[in-house]
Amino acid sequence: MAPGRLLQNSRRRAGPSSASASAPASDQLPPYEPPSQPLNDAARHALAQISNNRSTRKFDDHLKKSTELIRDAVGATNDRAWENHNGLQQRLQKLAQRGEDKTDDDIANQEYAEELSERVSGMTGQLEAALRDIIDYRVELEDEPVVLDMVRGELESQAQNWRPSEEARKRKKANRPSDAMDEDVDPEVEEQEEADTEMGEQGDNSAVTGVSEILEKMRQSKAEDWTRMDMGQRYASHNDYVLFKRTLHDAQHPNEDGTIPHASTWFGPDGQPVLSKVGEEVDAPGGEDDDEIQIAGEVRTFRCPLSMRMIDEPYSSSKCKHTFDKTAIVDYLSNGQEKQCPETGCSAMLRLSDFFLDKIVLRKIKRQKQVDAQREKEDFGEQDEEDVDGDTVITGTANVKAERRGRGRQIVDDIEDDE
Repeated sequence: MAPGRLLQNSRRRAGPSSASASAPASDQLPPYEPPSQPLNDAARHALAQISNNRSTRKFDDHLKKSTELIRDAVGATNDRAWENHNGLQQRLQKLAQRGEDKTDDDIANQEYAEELSERVSGMTGQLEAALRDIIDYRVELEDEPVVLDMVRGELESQAQNWRPSEEARKRKKANRPSDAMDEDVDPEVEEQEEADTEMGEQGDNSAVTGVSEILEKMRQSKAEDWTRMDMGQRYASHNDYVLFKRTLHDAQHPNEDGTIPHASTWFGPDGQPVLSKVGEEVDAPGGEDDDEIQIAGEVRTFRCPLSMRMIDEPYSSSKCKHTFDKTAIVDYLSNGQEKQCPETGCSAMLRLSDFFLDKIVLRKIKRQKQVDAQREKEDFGEQDEEDVDGDTVITGTANVKAERRGRGRQIVDDIEDDE
C-alpha cells in the first residue's frame, strides 16, 4: 500500500482552482524550502486542531458504498452464470435419461455457458482485486489519526532538542539594533547564548525536518507495517472480504448450505487469491471460526425468533451472528439499552449498532421466495388423473382440487345409480 495514496490522490485529482489555473506562472508558489527552525507552540497547537477537527466521513461513505457495489456485482454476475450452468445441466441430464443425443442448439448453449463462465471468472478476479484496494484505503484512513499523533510527537521532540547553529547565532547578534549594542545585555539571555555556543561546539543540531517530510515518513512507516503482513493476515479476517467470499460462494452454490472453504485456503502459497468458478466442486474444510455454518443453521427457516414471522429485512448481529427481522429487533432494542440476544440459549449482550443488513441472508430469502412461487405455479397447473370404473376424471388445480374431487365422487354416484 503506497503511503498516503488515498488522501494524496484525492488532492491531486481536485487539481488547481479555475482562478489559479488561469493565473500567470509568476503567481505560482515558490519552490518548497525546509524550515530553518522548529514550529513554535502556536503552530503546533494549530496543527493539533487541524487533526482534531478533521473528518474522514466522506471517504468512509465512499468506501462503504464501493464495497457494497462490488459485493452486489460479484453476486449478480455469478448468479447469472450459475443459472445458465444449472439450466444446461438439467437439459443434459434429461437427454441422458432419454438416451438422446445433444442437438446443435445444446452444443451451442454448452459452448456459450463455458465462455460465460470464463468471462465471469475474470470479472470476479477484477472485483476481488478492487475490494483489496478498498481495504487498503480503509486501513490507511484508520491509521491516519495514529500517523498524525506520531507527527505531533516528532515535532514536540524536535522543538525540545533543537539548538541554533553558530552561524545563526552570529546572524542574530549582528541583526541587533545598534542602540542595543551599547546597553547591557540581559544576563539570562547572555547565559542562554553561551549555553547554545557550547552546544554548538559539541555538534550542530540546527537541521530541522519539515512537517510534510515528517508526515510522509510516518505514513511510509505504517504502510510498511501493513505490507509486511502476508495476504491472509491482511484480508482473510477483514469483515468486508469475508462478506465478499460468502456472497461469491452463495451465488455459485445456491442449492447447498452456507459452508465455505476455510479462510486459510483463500490465498495460495504465492500470495495470489484462490477464487472458485461456477460449476466447480469446492472442498470446504471446517474450522473453529467457520461462522458460515452457524449462520446457515440459524436462518434456514427464515423465521424471525422474535416475531415468529417470515423475515423481510434480515438484520444480523456482528457479535453472535443471529439474524432477526429489522422491525422486530429495532422494537426490541428501541430504548437504547444493551440487552441479551433474544435467541434462545445466546448470552451475547447487544445494541442496535451491533446489527447490519445481512445481504447474504437477504439473497437466500429472495431465492426461497422465487422457489416457493415456482412451486405454487406448478401446483396450480398440476393435473391429477383419477380412473373411475374406466372413466377418466381430470381433477383441477391445487386451489380447486377439493371441489373437483367432490365432482368426481358425484360422477361415481351417478354411475352407481344408473346401474
